[in-house]
Amino acid sequence: MKGKKFNKTRAGLASLATLIGSNTMAQDSESRGKLAPFETNPNAILENETAWAKLGLEKPDEITQGTQPWISFNSNTEFLSKYITYGMTYSDNPVIQETLTASIGNFNISGFSNYDTKTGKVNETDLFVDGFITPNDNITLFGGYALYDSPTNLFPTTHEIFGGVTAEQMPFRPTLMLVHDIDKYGGLYGQASLTHDQELSILGKNTSLSLEAVLGYNAGYYREDSGLTNVEGKLSLPITIGDATLETSIRYIHSLDESFTDNNLVYGFSISIPF
Repeated sequence: MKGKKFNKTRAGLASLATLIGSNTMAQDSESRGKLAPFETNPNAILENETAWAKLGLEKPDEITQGTQPWISFNSNTEFLSKYITYGMTYSDNPVIQETLTASIGNFNISGFSNYDTKTGKVNETDLFVDGFITPNDNITLFGGYALYDSPTNLFPTTHEIFGGVTAEQMPFRPTLMLVHDIDKYGGLYGQASLTHDQELSILGKNTSLSLEAVLGYNAGYYREDSGLTNVEGKLSLPITIGDATLETSIRYIHSLDESFTDNNLVYGFSISIPF
């Protein structure tokens, strides 16, 4: 099989999308503007009372500065009703997908596995190496390499490269992504997506309801034909519990090609834990 989200159902792109989203959301433009006089010396932000005042806060009497680890790790376990990626169905059975990611700055290495609950076997294990850069506040460029393998010989081992761009400041943060199999299958898959995050407060915790729309184009990727293949809509809601994040999601996939299974509904939840 194939898959993970960005919207690849495969884990590496999912972790990349999550990383890009958290990175850009953390960079609030208004706060950056307030702190602009102190950008050349980050310590001045902590020690200068004017900097605190610009944020509408009072400088505390004592400041303890933490240190960021040079490498971080994350575990993401996802429980899904089906396994579908790029409009293609690889399992009608519930699956459990595990992703382990090591991150150094904007660079990630991820391992992914897919467990089919009906067969009781892990039928896919993948490796991803990816990263992203932000040349300016509006543009994020991302790309990487993927190795796909199946311990149960569900599909031959193959290799892919992928890349794309997100316009951060445009309405609905449009993203374009291209995937190319450089080994067994060849072909190209292109995906355009729009996202919107609606801020919410649940049980006193701030979160956001994420809405995503996807349109896919397949040019000889795991098939002989070319053309528009799938349109999707997805809702997801993350809730932070301590250091962990619990996210529920529901996704509707409509096929634009007769060779694809039509009208699929995929739902589930994931648990993400840094360590």
